[in-house]
Amino acid sequence: MSALLLNGKLDELVSDLKAALPDLLCCERARGRFTIEDVNKLSFAVPAVFLAITGFGQIARQPHGGFTQVVNFSAAVVTMDERGGRADERAVNVCEFIMRFVLGRKRGRGGSPVTVPQARSLYAPELHKQGFLLWEMTWAQEFEFMAAPELSGITPQEIYAGWSPKIGEKHVADYVKATDGSGLSGSAQGASAGGADA
Repeated sequence: MSALLLNGKLDELVSDLKAALPDLLCCERARGRFTIEDVNKLSFAVPAVFLAITGFGQIARQPHGGFTQVVNFSAAVVTMDERGGRADERAVNVCEFIMRFVLGRKRGRGGSPVTVPQARSLYAPELHKQGFLLWEMTWAQEFEFMAAPELSGITPQEIYAGWSPKIGEKHVADYVKATDGSGLSGSAQGASAGGADA
């Protein structure tokens, strides 16, 4: 469950940063920490930012029933010398923006910063010859997730099943009564129960 929630947080971060900094020509997820080798292997437009989750800690349960988790992030910032701007100046500007962006995000969506974002230049002569510059940012944020509602002490009188993507309030009419199994067709019984509602 944790991995699914955290992947969603990374997707939100990518989407929110794209919207906040439209001058980025590339803003994507990375498989992990971006390296100098990645700059040489991949084809992309600059300025570019590659975001990744690089680790996360143990879940801490909260008195209200939810839980918190500290997540480590990295951002690779790639710029190049272009008409009207130097690579180093562009990189510093983007890193400063990301730092303010991370610190200013609301807890519910962006999490509370646990560490202030740190930025460092990964200068490499072979990249510099091509006009590229790579900077790396790292930080940690704490996210709060709500626990699923407890159903202890509640005995359902009837159970209905729905199959993804036709689930939720808009598709109640499509649900099949499944208390004794007689209302399920053979094909429905073989369907995934991942979308079942009670």
